[in-house]
Amino acid sequence: MTSEGIRRIASLDMNAMKINPYLIIAHVAPTDFQFGLTRIWEAHMQETKSIKIFRDRKSAEDWIKKRLEKPIL
Repeated sequence: MTSEGIRRIASLDMNAMKINPYLIIAHVAPTDFQFGLTRIWEAHMQETKSIKIFRDRKSAEDWIKKRLEKPIL
């Protein structure tokens, strides 16, 4: 994965969030390498509370469930 590739993915994700402002993105990155790449992606994303990086799937699923419990304003 190149830095340009990460920028392009972040751009696509930001466009998706503009189309659907209720979009939730949870990345599971169990290894240090995966986590580092995902942190670079996160840096390209504009400040949002709708994205989060996790080391394990259970934590990601729990976060998604909590996000879905919040009322949409």
